[in-house]
Amino acid sequence: MNSHLKFYLLKGILFFILVASMIFDWWSYLLILFSIFLIMYSALLTHEIGHMIAGFFLKYKFQYLIIGPLIIINKEKITIHFNSNKSIWGQCAMSPTFKDYETSRKEYMFYLAAGSGSNAVIFLLAVIMYFITGHLLWIVLAISHLFMGGVAFIPVKAEGVFYTDGLSFLNILSCSLSLSKEN
Repeated sequence: MNSHLKFYLLKGILFFILVASMIFDWWSYLLILFSIFLIMYSALLTHEIGHMIAGFFLKYKFQYLIIGPLIIINKEKITIHFNSNKSIWGQCAMSPTFKDYETSRKEYMFYLAAGSGSNAVIFLLAVIMYFITGHLLWIVLAISHLFMGGVAFIPVKAEGVFYTDGLSFLNILSCSLSLSKEN
């Protein structure tokens, strides 16, 4: 199915839901569902932006950022494209500047941990806001960010050659431990 057909199909479904909500007064339910979708998407966005901020802090060179259906690419200028790869819906690629092995290793581990770290910060803020306001959407936000940060740090090899943040972190850590045992 080509992307234009998918776009028109999605547009038709959204139009149907919009008309049905006006007829049957589903606005409040649609607002809640839309809020939940945005909250879950914010977990992905926060995770990848966490990597990006850490990369800029470490003076890494920005390559590309995949956030759901969008790809932001840096080639001479910043361009935005649609993501046609169904298996990657979140990735921040930045080129590190190599200093010495130990410094670069620690910096890259910080870069890898920054995604889940940013999710942890939002998780804590959402829990605090839930106890202040009592609104259940704060719990949805907390669970979404806890899930996103946790899943990204589980050490597994994803489709093809892609590693999760956790497996990359573990590989770097185990490599440094084996090097220290040899010395």
